[in-house]
Amino acid sequence: MTKVNPAWQLDIAGQTIENPRNPYVVVSNHLSIADIPLISHLPWEMKWVGKEELFSLPFAGWMMRLAGDLSLDRGDARSGARMILKALRVLERKCSVMIFPEGTRSPDGKLGRFNEGAFLLAIRARVPVLPLVIDGSHDCIPKKSWRFGPPSRIRLEVLPPVATTGMTSGDARSLTETVRSQIAATLATWRHLPLESVDATLGGT
Repeated sequence: MTKVNPAWQLDIAGQTIENPRNPYVVVSNHLSIADIPLISHLPWEMKWVGKEELFSLPFAGWMMRLAGDLSLDRGDARSGARMILKALRVLERKCSVMIFPEGTRSPDGKLGRFNEGAFLLAIRARVPVLPLVIDGSHDCIPKKSWRFGPPSRIRLEVLPPVATTGMTSGDARSLTETVRSQIAATLATWRHLPLESVDATLGGT
């Protein structure tokens, strides 16, 4: 159970990270604002990349600023470059960086298209990508609301790291699709649905 809301039951499984001071670029699908406190149960430090608006929220936003998390202004073309430089410094200090590559919460629970930024960062920093899969959190805090939803059972799994050894920026798209495919396949297995029903890019129903 989480400390945020006892009605949320969180099951964590998957890869064990033996040395959390070996940094990763951690990526996950994104279903709800509740994903942030839920994923924060993982037992290692991460600096989060979040849109600028999150940092203005009472309490949660203030805590993100105090923790040294990284803001991204999606209306400023230069903000992404500044964020990458800050994230590189975080990784150099042996701390992982957490990014939602969809860029926003899923409106319907399906997996959206991934941006390449997190994967370019991993290649540039020469660190592995650590994929996470989360499911069951979609109604924990419904979009455009700050009220808790109904009791929920959430699954969170840490998939095996994906190495970036020998990769260049030209490999970012392939790396992006490799990791995204792993997350999509896990969601399809968990939900007992065909892949096209969980992947927004495949046009399923």
